[in-house]
Amino acid sequence: MEAVMQMELFPSAVSEDFKQTKKHLEDYRLMQRHLKVYSQKPNLSPKEQELLDKAKRLLPEIDTAFELIMDDEVYKILTHRYKTAGKHKDTVARYMSSTSIPTINRRIDAGIQTIANSLKIAGVL
Repeated sequence: MEAVMQMELFPSAVSEDFKQTKKHLEDYRLMQRHLKVYSQKPNLSPKEQELLDKAKRLLPEIDTAFELIMDDEVYKILTHRYKTAGKHKDTVARYMSSTSIPTINRRIDAGIQTIANSLKIAGVL
């Protein structure tokens, strides 16, 4: 009897992809700032141009990945964590009255997984 291989329709993110996605999300607000500031600056150093190009490439992909999150609660928590507050403790403080801390962390992890899979499909990871 021969072994049957199951092929994936879309590539799934692996643990290294999750780490890279988390790093991109943690840098999200800084990349927004780079895009805003360096887009207005007439003469850029090579490093500044590199940061601007990275922001132009990654931000639309990350925004698209956010829009692909199906669960509204996960979307709200992840948006607050990485786009609005930037700090885990601020997100916990905001949602702790209605949701336990472990549940908040599970929602964040679920959102990171969704974003990682989306970025993998888009070829970013």
